[in-house]
Amino acid sequence: MLPPMAAILIQQQNPDGTLHAIVDDDERCVTLWLVPAEPLRGKVPIRAVWVRNLVEAPERFDPSPAREGDAPLQPATHCVDPGPGRALSPDGLALVWLQEGDGVALLDGDDVLAVLPAWADGQACPGYAAAARGRGPMAWSLADATALVDRVHADRAWWDRWQQDPFTPVRDAQLEAIQAQIGPMQRYFAIDGGTWPPRGMALLDRPPGRVAITLANALRRQPQAELHLREGTPGTRFELAIALHPSVSDEAPWMRALSGLAPLPWERLTWLGSGHTVSMGSLPDPFGAIFLHPAPPPGIELELPDIDGEPVLVLWATPITAGERAIAQQYGRDVLAERLGEALSQCMVRAPVG
Repeated sequence: MLPPMAAILIQQQNPDGTLHAIVDDDERCVTLWLVPAEPLRGKVPIRAVWVRNLVEAPERFDPSPAREGDAPLQPATHCVDPGPGRALSPDGLALVWLQEGDGVALLDGDDVLAVLPAWADGQACPGYAAAARGRGPMAWSLADATALVDRVHADRAWWDRWQQDPFTPVRDAQLEAIQAQIGPMQRYFAIDGGTWPPRGMALLDRPPGRVAITLANALRRQPQAELHLREGTPGTRFELAIALHPSVSDEAPWMRALSGLAPLPWERLTWLGSGHTVSMGSLPDPFGAIFLHPAPPPGIELELPDIDGEPVLVLWATPITAGERAIAQQYGRDVLAERLGEALSQCMVRAPVG
């Protein structure tokens, strides 16, 4: 909950409509808040990071203002300047979203004042501020997180690139690599519904079947993935693919499934990775979910060009039943993969496994 009498200096919703960033001044301190939008209210916590004190910093930390909905002050020992600090003018302020959409930075001109990255959950890490020293209870030192500052500036430049057209070169480079490794494109589809960011999908001949794969979904890093993947492990950028066995006569429902899955991480502030299962009620019987994994059909070793120096993971989709999803949840993804056997790598008409 925001302080009831605070003045809002700047506010902005992220491009996905999932989070609202608010910077307020309650005459005691300035705070950067991240508040989930209505569909995610109650599922995603409100987060906040102290930006600076506007009154003299207390010698000891007092958390009690939080009980009244006010932001506690950062104690003097964790302030670069114990204050009183200078009030901020809204005129020079800007909010820069990290490209994943799950974190935000506050800038004054070119100076980064505070950052709330995905891992700043208010417990293990409260977030970062230029006015903070060391690891304070309300903010950690931004001077000790220079890589994060560099990331903010890089992501600011990334957003600026959308004034041009970063989509077409990436889509075309991917399509060239895919056709060289799989086969000729049969059809191309736009799957973004005319909204940002643009996404495409290609349907390719791969005798005796076909392959559908998303294009340029990996232009943007997906939220939350960096919290779960080891550093250097592919998966922050991904494309989705499905191999259609000749027994599948109608590719439309499976292509719609990929189209619906592609934006899911940004819509729900979650991530998709190897071994994940996603319930989908629109699949043809008897299937009710999708199993994602990195195993392509026999004979395919698909490698896509890096984007901004980062690898792109291709997640292959296998339709599964509710019972098969229960196997994965109870016994693990490796057990399900073993039981699926040949069906793991291709979408085919088959009986459920038990």
